[in-house]
Amino acid sequence: MILTIDIGNTNQTYFLTHLDEEILHGNLEHLNADLEKNRIQLDLVKTYISSVKDSKLSKVELPNILVRKNLVNSHFLGMPVHYTKTIGDDRLVAAFYFFQTSKKKQLIIDSGSFTTIDLVDGNGFHGGFILPGWNKIRDNYSQGENLKTPELHSLNKNSLHKIPKNTEEAINKGALLSFLAPIKQIIELQSPEVVFIYGGNQKIISEYLTLDGINIPIKCMNNVVHLGLQLLAKERLI
Repeated sequence: MILTIDIGNTNQTYFLTHLDEEILHGNLEHLNADLEKNRIQLDLVKTYISSVKDSKLSKVELPNILVRKNLVNSHFLGMPVHYTKTIGDDRLVAAFYFFQTSKKKQLIIDSGSFTTIDLVDGNGFHGGFILPGWNKIRDNYSQGENLKTPELHSLNKNSLHKIPKNTEEAINKGALLSFLAPIKQIIELQSPEVVFIYGGNQKIISEYLTLDGINIPIKCMNNVVHLGLQLLAKERLI
């Protein structure tokens, strides 16, 4: 059985699989209780962890392998890494997943606490960008006098290009474009063959890119870090 754990800035989750079939998944806080409740034989479990918040590692009582331990001499299990050793585990394992599944020129967008945009192709992981996430941009408005906190809204072609006529609209659209416009510009500058998006705000990013004329395949995904960890586990067990 393979146990994968994704310790992110905001969420910490686990997946337990056997022969590619999901057995359990949930919040890391419930891991030990879930394993005990389901009478999982711990000696049969191999554990792989992606961690950007190592203070949470104490919650994992099983022997485990951290993603970053596999980054040796600028290679990650056969994937060239053109970046420093300080790369976050989540970015590294996501890049590995897409490198293993396609050799196209791909931009990988993770919309979480921060928005990361990374470039992967047949020559490996080339690096990328770290932008403020939606919550970081939204919270900036709390510093202004009498300014309301902006909210994410679904987009349509008319609302996208319409200039705001009141303060509430000005805040909402200003915050929204501060979040979305840099993503589009990076895509245009890098000219990938395909864009993959995952994370909490993937839907609105995909809507915006489609409405604003990005003529590149855009694909939304879930559980990318866990998929990458599962691939990593298979590589190590071969």
